[in-house]
Amino acid sequence: MTAELFTTSQKQALAALGVRAWQVRQPDPSPNGDVAPAATHTYRVADWLLVMPTPIPVQRSQWLLDLFTVLGVDGTTLTQVAPTFQEQWEVTRVLDLSAAAMNAPDLLLKRQLWQHLQRVLSADAIQHS
Repeated sequence: MTAELFTTSQKQALAALGVRAWQVRQPDPSPNGDVAPAATHTYRVADWLLVMPTPIPVQRSQWLLDLFTVLGVDGTTLTQVAPTFQEQWEVTRVLDLSAAAMNAPDLLLKRQLWQHLQRVLSADAIQHS
C-alpha cells in the first residue's frame, strides 16, 4: 500500500491534539521474495479456540469428532472467528492445529495434542472438585 493514511493537514491536527497517527504496517521482507504468511482459520467451540490450516469442511473428519468428544463439547456450536481472538484467549484453551492435515494429523501432533488436553482437563477437574 503506497497511499498515505492521513493528509498533511490531518497529521498536523493529530499532532496538535497529541493523538498518535497510525501507519499501515509493512510486511517483513522474506529472503525468498514476497511470500505471504500461511493463512489460518480460527474457530470457537465452547470455551476452546481451534487454529486450523484450512477451513473445516461441513463433513467433519473422525479425528475432529473425537476431539469434540474429548473436550466434552457439541461440534455443532463450532463458529469461525477472527484470528485476533487468539490474542485475547486463555492460552491453555487454544489448540493450534495448524500443522495438521484435515483428514489425518500425524502421530506426533496427535500425541502432543492429547498430552496437552490431558494436562488442561486434569487441571480443570482439580479446580472443580
